[in-house]
Amino acid sequence: MAQGFELAIRHPKKSVQKPRRPRNLRIPTRKRRLRFLSLRCFRRKRIRPSRHVRIRGHGDTSTAKIHKSQLPDLTPPNKAPSSSPQPESVSTQPLDGVYTEGLPSSWMPPEGTTFHPSLDATSCNEDEGFEDEGFIDRESDYSNCGMESEGEHENGRLYCPGRNYHFPIDKMQRETELQMHLIWEKYTHVWQERLNFQKMQNVLDIGPGACYWADDLAFEYPQIIVTGVDLFSSKEKHASNVQRIKEDVEESWLARDKYDFVHSRDMALAIRDWDKLLKRAFRSLKPGGSIVVQEIYYSPQSEDGSVHSTAQPLADFFSEIAKGLKALRVDLHAITSLAAKMEAIGFENVTTNISYITISHDTQDSAEETEMLREAIYDGLQGTALGPLTRGLGWERWQVEVYLVGVRKCLRKDLQDTKLPIYTIHAQRP
Repeated sequence: MAQGFELAIRHPKKSVQKPRRPRNLRIPTRKRRLRFLSLRCFRRKRIRPSRHVRIRGHGDTSTAKIHKSQLPDLTPPNKAPSSSPQPESVSTQPLDGVYTEGLPSSWMPPEGTTFHPSLDATSCNEDEGFEDEGFIDRESDYSNCGMESEGEHENGRLYCPGRNYHFPIDKMQRETELQMHLIWEKYTHVWQERLNFQKMQNVLDIGPGACYWADDLAFEYPQIIVTGVDLFSSKEKHASNVQRIKEDVEESWLARDKYDFVHSRDMALAIRDWDKLLKRAFRSLKPGGSIVVQEIYYSPQSEDGSVHSTAQPLADFFSEIAKGLKALRVDLHAITSLAAKMEAIGFENVTTNISYITISHDTQDSAEETEMLREAIYDGLQGTALGPLTRGLGWERWQVEVYLVGVRKCLRKDLQDTKLPIYTIHAQRP
């Protein structure tokens, strides 16, 4: 009898499930990381509904259906608007002692420095003949939902036409601005404690960009009309009490005795003539009104004031940017002389506060805040470098990109014992 046998039964091959990386170790996308950092870093603040949510355009909606807010009244009471603005007579005589009077011998004054106005402070006599009571009244400039900015493409980025502003205005730059706005919010208490926004009616924001600060203030204080003046229009929707004007703050100006408060932030990269700007701000403020100027002093330093060896590529980068901007008639480090300029113009109670924000990896400070600033600088390197280096120093784009490789490496893993000073200058009109 033949012996039987059985064939081996082949079981189906079991699928090998790849182990998934734990959720807390997954690398988030850039958009999720930005949102996570913004919420983590500032979760102590009361979250307001949809403050930074923008309505992009109107698609096929006809222009007749787009709501336009009431035009702001830029003319002082009891004065008829001038039919045509008169050209301003600009004096070529420099202010005496603007760069030396009241300034400390070192490049940075001690923290908490207060500058007392001199008794023989100069007045604004050179602007007496200027009768322009406001920006040119163009209705499209006051629309809350304007058309998309008409810019010029250069080196792969979108810029303002006219070459008056040397940095991009595209969506990528807006993301960097949002990161910087969230960082700046940590330092608003330095000057907000001096002001009473409850009694204010008109506020001017110089160079608002995407209007993040203007929208926040307008949301918090609905009775305030916030006027933002910038070189380009915006297609984004803002708060109903935010008015955006497309104009160059160095070319035209606003009504006299109009504003309770003038705000300027991150404008050292753009302003060519701070003397003229501050004089016009002085004239546009109501008696007793205040002005605040906040700027980062782009000079990395360690605890002892020197540049750490790991931060040398970043320090050299800011030095090249300063050279390029100087060729374009912009002083990157103008913030160190603004307090003395305000005194000479006639401002009172001029005070300077210096804070420090760490950007190195070995910090004991808030890790979220430090990482956000480092990422903002990292993401904004190309936009910061292209204009000054190509327009000011004549570099080619490929040279800029090659140069930025070393700067990115410095920010990514090498940076140690490095911080940046933040200047806040507050002053009042008598």
